[in-house]
Amino acid sequence: METSPAMPASPRERARTSPSPGEDRAGEAFELVVRCAWPRRAEAGEERIRSLLAGQPDWNAVQRVAGYHQMRPLLYRTLKTVAPEAVPAGVMETLARQARNTAAFNTFLATELVRLRGRLEQEGIPVLTLKGPAVALLAYGDLSLRPFVDLDLLIRPADYPALERMLLEEGYTLFRRHAARSPVMQRVHLLLSRQAPFTRGGVFNLDVHTHIMPPLYHYTPRFEELRGRAVRLAMGNGEVPGLHPEDLVLMLCFHGEKNRWETLKYVCDLAWLIERHPELDWSRILQRADRTQGRRILLLGLELARHYYDVALPETVREAIRRDGKVDGLRRHITGRLPRQHELGVAPFGERMRLHMALQNALRTKARYLFFALVRRVVDFEA
Repeated sequence: METSPAMPASPRERARTSPSPGEDRAGEAFELVVRCAWPRRAEAGEERIRSLLAGQPDWNAVQRVAGYHQMRPLLYRTLKTVAPEAVPAGVMETLARQARNTAAFNTFLATELVRLRGRLEQEGIPVLTLKGPAVALLAYGDLSLRPFVDLDLLIRPADYPALERMLLEEGYTLFRRHAARSPVMQRVHLLLSRQAPFTRGGVFNLDVHTHIMPPLYHYTPRFEELRGRAVRLAMGNGEVPGLHPEDLVLMLCFHGEKNRWETLKYVCDLAWLIERHPELDWSRILQRADRTQGRRILLLGLELARHYYDVALPETVREAIRRDGKVDGLRRHITGRLPRQHELGVAPFGERMRLHMALQNALRTKARYLFFALVRRVVDFEA
């Protein structure tokens, strides 16, 4: 694996310096999944897909990789269009069934989201939709192409007590582990995670966010600021408010950092969003990133989107990436892990800390992250 001074290799990574034949096959499976998820399928990309298919890929590996990275609908759509005859019938049937199931469940969740939004409007509680269906529509333009298993709502912190009462009336319950905490510890959880987890009969989850990110990630735009730029998203027989695409670019980059870019879907979401919205004002996006000392976090996400999906970035952004000095090394660290991330699993706490600290480009944000990460660690939170 290629590493850099920006993110030194761990002992576990140094122990694996050359790929085995099995890893080569896994790499081909990963490449096939990546190429089938391109926002633009140029002729050269389709030729490479056909070449990979001609090599008779390990379809078990392809399905494992696509499942881990949550790319099955895009994989199925591309294979069905580009070279269905090269895919075993059983594999195509499995992918088709999974795509139908994803579309049905996404539609179910979107319907519930519209219903909840109407109920919240009656209660006078403004809300913004995060992730899930909002990303599916804003980035892909299609609810069925982006799997999601829960709903995420952003509210004003002061509205949380009223929202919690309403959700309990609607048949939602707090996660068992969260409900078992004392009222004081529930409050501590809300302060440190800035979200509360609910479930509806164990069928799906609803995360209520009082801020767009937990405090250790220092991306904390005010709710009213985001609401003032929000866009209306048509969904089923209603509509819901979602983040403006420029705000969503930043949120996706910070969300990718939070999850250490351990699944390809985070990169894919960003790439599709950029391709779908050529009107993005990059000077505004960079200014907002600078306001929260998050420029390196933004630039890493954009560099990953360029690396995997050849996303066209303006010269100002490309120059900012070159000038940073650490983004390229961080990108190489992540792209070195990502093809085998489904086998590596979640990195140990120390590795996660090293990556997050390397992503901070100011002493203040390093100190903030370190403080909140250690506090969350002490009170048994996942940092």
